[in-house]
Amino acid sequence: MQLTKAERQFIEKQWLRGLSKREIARQLDRNHSVICRAINDARNLDWVRKRNGKVVKTYCSKRAQQNYGSNKLKCGAKFKCGQDLNWLGFVENCVLAGASPKAAIERIKIENWDFGVDITARTFYNYVEQGVTRVTPFDLRFKLRRRQPKHKKIREHKKKMGKSIDERPESINNRTEFGHWEGDCIVDKDDNAILVCIERKSRFGLMRKLGKHESKEVLEKLAEIKKQYYMKSITVDNGSEFYKITQLEDEDFDVYFTHPYSSFEKGSVENFNGMIRRWIPKGTNLTDLPESEIERVQNWMNDYPREIHKFYTAAEVFLSLTNNEPVRILKTITNNVTFLKPKRCI
Repeated sequence: MQLTKAERQFIEKQWLRGLSKREIARQLDRNHSVICRAINDARNLDWVRKRNGKVVKTYCSKRAQQNYGSNKLKCGAKFKCGQDLNWLGFVENCVLAGASPKAAIERIKIENWDFGVDITARTFYNYVEQGVTRVTPFDLRFKLRRRQPKHKKIREHKKKMGKSIDERPESINNRTEFGHWEGDCIVDKDDNAILVCIERKSRFGLMRKLGKHESKEVLEKLAEIKKQYYMKSITVDNGSEFYKITQLEDEDFDVYFTHPYSSFEKGSVENFNGMIRRWIPKGTNLTDLPESEIERVQNWMNDYPREIHKFYTAAEVFLSLTNNEPVRILKTITNNVTFLKPKRCI
């Protein structure tokens, strides 16, 4: 244990009086070697005027305390980000633009960009908590959110809209087969809506603006998507806007409905909706939202690196599954969160 400030002052006073090091150690109940190191350290010596007016160079408690404080500041792990501020600026810019720290850091590794440092996401989160970056906890989507325990409770529903999710094959449940989708709607207070569909295996999502939050609109938009993209099934909730989509069923396409009040059974699209709300917060009038803005948000979502895909994007995985080939990196990252290496970040 280090000497305290009071102990150092006691050593200075008794040493000037002429007490031996062993006697000082005995009075302080300290080991003799501790007192010897303190008095013999040249950094702790200073000129001191004795009572008789004579100036001598001896142990100075004030200087010893200052040396202890400066040495204490050098303890602990060094600030790794300080080794390459360009890396820090790049990650900060990505996070402030909507990405997670881990997505930005892992994307750097995939693209083989050499920034000179190798820092984990946990370390970056520690820097955020310490307040040494431009990123605050309020900039991180899940940092301040408290999860409530989920209690699975399936209620009986009066109306049967179609096939229950219980009839869904295991190949869809475990996401081993490509071409199975989930659907949901984002609605505003004026009953305007956006249809959201997401492919379960690749997490590739589509957003289509609806004129009104009605079953006819949903049926028309979903029919267009079905013609354009490979779809073998879709899982939706029991909302009235979906009751007509069973008309699209044929031998190659099935519609499944979740249990009532069980949105977690289509968790992929629910998570997708949560990410969309970063750009289209609740309360936004969807009538005034242009198609170009919806397309921009959709592209941002599909070009976002996903940890579940080893930080490849949903668009890259979707294209590889469509073409039945290995995942390859696409250079189609949007301007919202650019993962293309900048010239200088700061």
